[in-house]
Amino acid sequence: MKRLVFLFLLVGASVFAGEFSVISYNVWNGLDYGKGETQRANLVQMMQEEAPDVVAYQELCGFNSISLRKLSEDIGHKYSVILKISGYPVGISSKYPISDVKKMRTGFWHGALSCRINNINFVVVHFSPAYADFRLKESNMILDFLRKTGKIDDKTIILGDFNAVSDVNREFLSQQGIEEDDNANDFSVMNNFFANGLFDTAVLGNNNSNGVYTFPANLLVAEESSFGQRVRIDYQLISKALLDNVVSYQVLINDFTRNISDHYPVKVLYNF
Repeated sequence: MKRLVFLFLLVGASVFAGEFSVISYNVWNGLDYGKGETQRANLVQMMQEEAPDVVAYQELCGFNSISLRKLSEDIGHKYSVILKISGYPVGISSKYPISDVKKMRTGFWHGALSCRINNINFVVVHFSPAYADFRLKESNMILDFLRKTGKIDDKTIILGDFNAVSDVNREFLSQQGIEEDDNANDFSVMNNFFANGLFDTAVLGNNNSNGVYTFPANLLVAEESSFGQRVRIDYQLISKALLDNVVSYQVLINDFTRNISDHYPVKVLYNF
């Protein structure tokens, strides 16, 4: 019996070896509160082509566990979790089982969702769009959670819409006339994560974030001509334990994503 159990564990572990892709995507008011049928069709086709192992969503407005499960099944994912059914929920879907789920709402603007997939801790966030000091408070709450649970020293990915720019992109921001200020373009939130042992996948290895932006996409620019400045506010941050596992970083800008949301999705490929 022990021998059989050992063999099962070896086989089970091998299922998750190899490349592992993760997409984070703010889907603009839940694809217009479910009314964006073309947006949804484009999202499904794009996800089928990209074939991510995990997708972290922000702004699942109007979604519930059933509708998120249906969307997840359409893109080839068997498992999904949503934070809440009101306001601006975050959520996650996966090809693999989701465990150790923790839903965090108290003290957060939109909330955060923590779980474990493929022996990796995921924390999906969507920070305040309005106030830098509130975002900084949220970042400290996430860091406290990571420290208390030991996840900051484990294999952990913190991803989502941080609504914060990074000092890493100072040159690109300056080229557009965007300078650091104490609210919309504040560096303190991202610097807080970097100072506490988290790393930006956009600048690891051969990745270069210069000129890279995630907001706004054409969907919003077409409606609001004043949104002409490009910023990177969507991230996949990792703990030190994953530094050797990042293969590539990409912001997906194509015919699908230009018209699905006001954000562009971030895709990171890992190797385990």
